[in-house]
Amino acid sequence: MGQLVTVIIPVHNAKPFLERTVGAVLAQTYPDFQLVLVDDGSTDGSTEMINGFLKADSRVQAVFQSAQGVGSAQNAGLDAATGDLITFCDHDDFYHPQYLEILVAALENTNSDIAKCRWLRPGLTSVPNISFQHYEAKDVNITELRDPLRAYQTVFSRLLRFLARNDAIYFNEANWGKLYRAALFDGVRFPVGQYAQDISVAGSLLSQAQKVVDVALPLYFWVQHSGSISHNRRNFQFLADNIAAASKGFDLSIQLGVVPYRSYFMLRETISDIVRLDGDHRAYVADIRRDYLARMPHRARADALFLLRHLENRAYNLFVHSRS
Repeated sequence: MGQLVTVIIPVHNAKPFLERTVGAVLAQTYPDFQLVLVDDGSTDGSTEMINGFLKADSRVQAVFQSAQGVGSAQNAGLDAATGDLITFCDHDDFYHPQYLEILVAALENTNSDIAKCRWLRPGLTSVPNISFQHYEAKDVNITELRDPLRAYQTVFSRLLRFLARNDAIYFNEANWGKLYRAALFDGVRFPVGQYAQDISVAGSLLSQAQKVVDVALPLYFWVQHSGSISHNRRNFQFLADNIAAASKGFDLSIQLGVVPYRSYFMLRETISDIVRLDGDHRAYVADIRRDYLARMPHRARADALFLLRHLENRAYNLFVHSRS
């Protein structure tokens, strides 16, 4: 029997997706897991579906709470977790059948604290056509990484990763697509009632990890559709929460002697979104510029990386995201 993995899925009005998402967990080739479904005040029939999963499979557990947001639901999942290892899945996404098998093996074989994989971004209409390739353990390409917080803050340009032919060192902010040792969450919880809750804790988790292993396989499917939270960027609260999360990462990195290039990019990019909103946000923006941007070390390099990543994002939105 292997190490027990707790899979946490926050659920809020996810009825159209839930059968596929939960089914992908229950179909995992790695059998030693606990699935914690946190029903965050669903009103669309998701609650009844969760009760059905509870009756059908003993590995499924559930937490029911009033609608308090994703951060609160993730915390409830962490509080209910009994596994040695923890992973997450958004309620509209799904895993490759070997997601747990491969990530657990990579983490154990390298004695790492986090195992991460690659992901694909299928549109909702293309999901039924996806087929899964079977992977042999001996053919899995893995890369061991140390000093993950520095890598997270430094390597975020698509072009530079392409030129270096090294995607392994890249860390996205999302908590999905990663398998964590449960001890990393001791004393770490997601902010409640805020967007960008994953960005808020990324620095804390990565700063505790001594070693991370990257698995060069697409094992997580991040489904793109118009209802995703990530598609709503024209709201001040959403943007202000991103500022708060990036500020936290900025402060932690400075404290630990890591240059916060990525947090600096997030702050500048989000400010540019805020100034385009209706309303007077000049005082708020001025405070962020004074308290964070003005004290950024290695400013010239930070500005160059900002410009490069900004142009990459514009090109992606123009040629890829808008078409999908």
